[in-house]
Order: sequence, then structure tokens, then C-alpha cells
Amino acid sequence: MEKIIGIVAESGVSVFAGVFLIGAVTAVLGPAVRDALDTMITTIVQKATTAS
Repeated sequence: MEKIIGIVAESGVSVFAGVFLIGAVTAVLGPAVRDALDTMITTIVQKATTAS
């Protein structure tokens, strides 16, 4: 049970960091880059949820 909680907590932190990073990048580089990042992150998240 503790392992599961740890994994969920780590995932939450990385997702939060990713969202924060996207926000910063979007502010600097604009929507085209954000769309590419969104696609990439969606793919990663789907792979992660499929694997677990």
C-alpha cells in the first residue's frame, strides 16, 4: 500500500512540474509550442497509465 501511495505522490509531483513548465514555456514561446508539448505529454501520460 505504501508503495502505491509513493508512486501516486511522485506522479502528482511530476505532473505538477510539467504543467508549471508548460505554463512558463507557453508564456515565452506561444501556442504552437504548447500544442506540441500537450501532444507529447498526453502520449507520455497514456503510456504511463497503460503500463501501470
